[in-house]
Amino acid sequence: MTDKPKIRIVVDEDAPIVERLDAMAEAEGLSRSDMLRRAIRRLLSSSSVPTFGNISSGEPADVAT
Repeated sequence: MTDKPKIRIVVDEDAPIVERLDAMAEAEGLSRSDMLRRAIRRLLSSSSVPTFGNISSGEPADVAT
């Protein structure tokens, strides 16, 4: 079986958000990273995903940071 390459994502978030995330994860018997992966997958599979520019064309999007 061939494993797909994975990319590591680092997220900096405020402590109160992390505390809520940890509480949700603990309640479901999951880890913080499990909850983040689930949230990302749900967002990307949602029909209401916000787009920043024309992602399908391969053009870079202008996103304010």
